[in-house]
Amino acid sequence: MKNINKKAVSPIITTILLVMIAVVLASIIIVWASGIFKEGASKFGKPVEQSCADVNLVASISGNELSVINQGTIPVYKIGLYIEGAGSSDIVILNETELSQETARVFSDSAISEEVTQIIPILLGSLKDGTTHETQCPKSSWVTVE
Repeated sequence: MKNINKKAVSPIITTILLVMIAVVLASIIIVWASGIFKEGASKFGKPVEQSCADVNLVASISGNELSVINQGTIPVYKIGLYIEGAGSSDIVILNETELSQETARVFSDSAISEEVTQIIPILLGSLKDGTTHETQCPKSSWVTVE
């Protein structure tokens, strides 16, 4: 019989490696699950994203004045401006721009120009714990400036 000198991984090192693999897998699962079970804001008893579909804004620009009319029944908390320039685009949020339902308002800001192509409604929803959360409506709810 030959005397073969075989070396194996120590049981302590094996245990440490298994624990590290378990910790990494648990971390991955927690991060993945937190994205799925994220709490969403609601407005009038439904998710804010669904309320965005009910927003009905009409906007027009003259010089550096933006005229916005909220013809819908959903109050808009803030307005974002989608600005398209030569080869680039930017979003500027106008603060202090709350538009109740059935109201009109004129905004004057240095960011307002003929390059503003769309208005982005931002709604204020409430979370289950009673706090509020601003939600930018998806691109399908953006309003083209006339």
